[in-house]
Amino acid sequence: MTAAKGITSKSSLDRWEKGNDNLSFSKVIDLLYRIHIQPDEFLGSNTPSQLANLYKQSMIAYYYSDISALKKLAQRYLELYKDSPEEKVYILQASVASNFYEDLTT
Repeated sequence: MTAAKGITSKSSLDRWEKGNDNLSFSKVIDLLYRIHIQPDEFLGSNTPSQLANLYKQSMIAYYYSDISALKKLAQRYLELYKDSPEEKVYILQASVASNFYEDLTT
């Protein structure tokens, strides 16, 4: 498992692959880049493409630790949700951006 070297232990990777443990999002992204897979390719193969697109901006901002962008995304989607509460996708997007923001700031 040379792909995990310097990112996580072999045992942690094994547990994560089996669904028995969690890895931080940044470690998953680092592992994907190590094996030459783009995050959107990974998400595209595991989630519907619309769902992957919802997370794309937040994922990029999170990967680059762009706290300001995450805060703006969360605020923008909360405002959109306030204006159109029937569009549940906005609250989902706000939640994703907020969770990434919290992870980077706490």
